[in-house]
Amino acid sequence: MIIVPFSDSNFSAFIQEITIDDRVYKFRFYWNDRFKYWSMSIFDFEDNIILHGIKLVVNYELLNPFRHLEIPRGALYIIDTTDNINKIGRNDMDVNCRLLYLTEAEIATL
Repeated sequence: MIIVPFSDSNFSAFIQEITIDDRVYKFRFYWNDRFKYWSMSIFDFEDNIILHGIKLVVNYELLNPFRHLEIPRGALYIIDTTDNINKIGRNDMDVNCRLLYLTEAEIATL
C-alpha cells in the first residue's frame, strides 16, 4: 500500500511525483473554489496526460472507470479516517482523509 502524500493542501494546485508499480507518475491536485472540491489529474513522467479532472470522493475506487487507459493496475481510494466525512473539504486531505494506492496483489488478498 502506498499513501499518496497530500502535503501542500494550503495551495489550490500542486504536484506530487509518485512511483507506482515501478513507474513514475505525476499527480496534480486542484482545489475548485467555486464548487468546493478537490480533483486530480495523472501524468506520466514525461508530462503526458493520462487522466484529467477526476473528482476526489470518499470510499470510491477512483481508477476503475479508466481501466482501458495506461494507468496503474491497482486501486486508488480516499479513506475517511474519522468516519465523519461525506464530502471532502478544503483542509481534510492528510488530516481527516488519506489517498491510498493498493497494488493488484494487495487487492487479491482482501
